Amino acid sequence: MICAVICLCRFLVDTAKVAMEMKKGTDGFVSKQEVERNIRALMEEVEGESIKSNMKEMRTHARQAVAEGGTSKQNLQVYINYLRTLQSP
Repeated sequence: MICAVICLCRFLVDTAKVAMEMKKGTDGFVSKQEVERNIRALMEEVEGESIKSNMKEMRTHARQAVAEGGTSKQNLQVYINYLRTLQSP
């Protein structure tokens, strides 16, 4: 489980560039100063503008995928059709 969280974090921060990593302190917790730093960066810095732009683009793609005729609906229908073939005598 923890491995999946770490991999997802790396993907969202490094590949998709839609998230900012929160650095943990020596106690293993994220400090309120770190939260504040990330919020300020997201709201005021160039990195934050880039993340917001990437999120808007990802949102557009996600909406297209789940819309009528989108890839998610198409793939779900393909999977349902496959499952139906397994039940046929």
